[in-house]
Amino acid sequence: MEHLAGRVVDGVQVLPDGRVAVTTWDRPGLWQLNADGTYRELVPGLVLPGAADFVLDRTRSRLPLENQLRAVDLPS
Repeated sequence: MEHLAGRVVDGVQVLPDGRVAVTTWDRPGLWQLNADGTYRELVPGLVLPGAADFVLDRTRSRLPLENQLRAVDLPS
């Protein structure tokens, strides 16, 4: 796991199970932020270039991808 210190966090959402998902300016992707400040890829291999604020479909635990007609299911 890496530490988030020095990263520019932009988008933040609390997932239905209480986990915190973030996007950063300098690492394209969706990250799970842990209480100790470490983070890991929430959806491995997902590239979200220029990701900022993002929306979350809480009913289905899905992340609709901007400008695309598809969504990514978030792992439990």
